[in-house]
Amino acid sequence: MVDTLVDVGGYRLHFRVYSGSEPAVLLESGGGADASYWDDLAPVLARETRATIITYDRAGYGESDLPDTPYDIRQEVAGLWSGLEQLNLDHSLIFLGHSYGGMLILVTACEHPEAVRGMVFLDAMNVEFIDAIGGIQALIDHPLSQHPFDRTKPENLTKPQRAALRVEAGLPDVVTLLETLSVPQHIPIRVITAGIAWWPKPEEN
Repeated sequence: MVDTLVDVGGYRLHFRVYSGSEPAVLLESGGGADASYWDDLAPVLARETRATIITYDRAGYGESDLPDTPYDIRQEVAGLWSGLEQLNLDHSLIFLGHSYGGMLILVTACEHPEAVRGMVFLDAMNVEFIDAIGGIQALIDHPLSQHPFDRTKPENLTKPQRAALRVEAGLPDVVTLLETLSVPQHIPIRVITAGIAWWPKPEEN
């Protein structure tokens, strides 16, 4: 396994790569999770498929740096892609996105459709769901979205807590962008769901 920090232009992203064959599989975690979310699954996937498996910490999480710029999902994708290019992993990719990661892999596929061999949406967040519960502010205000820390004292926040607030501030623009995007037609997709009623209200599920 390669465990490395890559400068992607003003900040560094932390990557873990299990070397194998192509297509490579990039695992995009949800919410505030970092690469450690996949620590149990990634080596199993590498062993069972013999494919290259890629995990990474998004900006501000895990061992990655927190940029001092506002959150812009296209810039986040550009940072990821810069890292993949430097690792020579910017081609023949299957993306798997969990929860918020589903929105990230959609943007990535639309930015780099020529490199994507397939996509897997794993209990993925999507614009249709956000619209169904009342829009982006309703999602931010939802009890399951609340951050368990005091945001009135930013000097006491940890790096991942500051990263979470950075992402939250950028969510309206994320939704506006995703409303204009769809999976490129040549890319096969699979949707995996746990089938468990996780949200508290029947209409949300």
